[in-house]
Amino acid sequence: MIKNEEIILLENRYEIYLKKEIGRGQYGVIYECQDLLNEYPDKKICAKKITCFLQDEKSKREFELMSKLKIVAKGNPNIVNVIDVLLHDEHVILILERCEGDLSDLIRKRRRQQQRFTPAEALEIIKQITNGYKLLLEQKIIHRDLKPQNILYVNNTYKIADFGLARIADQFGIYTKLGTPRYSAPQIFWDYQYSYSADIYSLGIIFYQLIFDSFPFDAKDLQRLKHELFLLKYKPIKVSRDLPEFKLDDSIPNLIEQMLLYHEKDRINWTKLFQHKLIINNQFETKLINQVETQSINPFQELSIQETKIEKPSKEQNINQQTTDFQNQIIPNTQPIISKEISKFVEGVDQSYLFQIFVVFILLELQKRKL
Repeated sequence: MIKNEEIILLENRYEIYLKKEIGRGQYGVIYECQDLLNEYPDKKICAKKITCFLQDEKSKREFELMSKLKIVAKGNPNIVNVIDVLLHDEHVILILERCEGDLSDLIRKRRRQQQRFTPAEALEIIKQITNGYKLLLEQKIIHRDLKPQNILYVNNTYKIADFGLARIADQFGIYTKLGTPRYSAPQIFWDYQYSYSADIYSLGIIFYQLIFDSFPFDAKDLQRLKHELFLLKYKPIKVSRDLPEFKLDDSIPNLIEQMLLYHEKDRINWTKLFQHKLIINNQFETKLINQVETQSINPFQELSIQETKIEKPSKEQNINQQTTDFQNQIIPNTQPIISKEISKFVEGVDQSYLFQIFVVFILLELQKRKL
């Protein structure tokens, strides 16, 4: 029912304000909306009007999918909350929770501030998206358009949204070639079939973009992009380990590389991703200074280190001359005492690795002095 030219009233409950547009995309327009029953007082809501008529196959598919998600996705915080799915003048109207913005907004904001997402921050976002995708996999739904614009956030919670291109998976995996090119898997362009694994590739591109604020390859047009994707068959993406955070722990670069492999059979699958140590336990050693400041990660877990005062080493605590030189370079006139266990350990250890351990040890000692 239409109250006037500026407001639509649906179900005698939802007022949709046509003059207050929030945003628009390829397949829909989002408006401000109010629930007159105020059933969800702690949530703001909005209304998305699908531009295609209901007779259109895409509109039918989205109507069915969103009706399904309205029921099954209620308990998952990482899927945008579908409050109602309605029809008005042969158009689908979705009543959704209103979020603060999307991930692309945050990426642009960081860029303006000349900042980037730390690997730990990026991992937390990917972890949440992965949790949302668990539900899609359970329901046999392929999203087909994962990208920052379709990841919404509210109160630091990230949610998969915009299921306009999503569809139920079939046994043959033959689908229309859709999606956003920069985030699309090679199979979208070069193969006749693709599966849920295409969404893993898209998520890998998002992961890479969050950390490096760029894409794995520089493709200025679609033809060049397709060429770069084809070359992945022979030259897989290699993620840089130059960031300080990756010096001691390169599990994130390793995971991104597994997500961006050309062949679906080689790419990490969703089951293994759900079970990956980074996703389950958020195990990632951040850069050394963060380890010192937070004291949350003990890099010597498997080593026995005695806490002692700083003094000249005794004969029993002697280590090789190269390590002593390193000590003198970092803290002149100070030589930390290292236990007998460490002395035995270092005899057969690669010196570069020993030096990294020693640096962290010194930083820990300095931090304790500050405290």
